[in-house]
Amino acid sequence: MFNHGRSVDSISEDLGISVATVYRYIGLYVSGGIDKLLRCEQVGYWGKMDSFQLSLLRKELKTKLYTEAKSVSSWISQTFDIHYTVQGCVSF
Repeated sequence: MFNHGRSVDSISEDLGISVATVYRYIGLYVSGGIDKLLRCEQVGYWGKMDSFQLSLLRKELKTKLYTEAKSVSSWISQTFDIHYTVQGCVSF
């Protein structure tokens, strides 16, 4: 996208990632090509909930419409006594 003239801001917006991440990806690609860009060097974060809790959350999200992440964060906090920021609940 960047090589085709797209701005970093528009790439960030289209992909839903930060501008800093776009610059990091560009730097990785420039310094090592596609192999370096695609290399997985970090272990992902699995979150605070275990698989049973995630299962209950998925069931809740399928049965009730939540219009904002703040409500999801509150439900998790009340149900499991686990605290997520609103930003941490967006991907649920």
